[in-house]
Amino acid sequence: MIKQFFTQPKVLSRLQEGVFGPYLPSFAACLHKEGYSRGCIRRHLRAAGHFGAWLTKHRLIVGDLSTAIVERYIEGQGRLYSACRPNGRLPHNARGLHGLVEFLSLQGVVAPTNSTLIWIVL
Repeated sequence: MIKQFFTQPKVLSRLQEGVFGPYLPSFAACLHKEGYSRGCIRRHLRAAGHFGAWLTKHRLIVGDLSTAIVERYIEGQGRLYSACRPNGRLPHNARGLHGLVEFLSLQGVVAPTNSTLIWIVL
């Protein structure tokens, strides 16, 4: 499924070989079914790739995932500030990760989260 969103072999290889590689086709299909745009799905998949690289760097595995770990990653990314967004917004490599964790939780890959997460872009 991710081949319909990325055509460059290098990008596909990086995503497929990353820690989330086995789960990304189903995640992309779920986002598509939920009505997300092609661009938004691409951003979510890229963010998953960046997050997976961060997990590997910090010697964490998919099974270790929790909301706290996602928050730690997001905090490290910083926010992008502008006049129209005084509280800032998340950079692209941090968007949609709560949805990824929720998806993995529903698939039984990670422990269920304590709170119900809404699939929105922060």
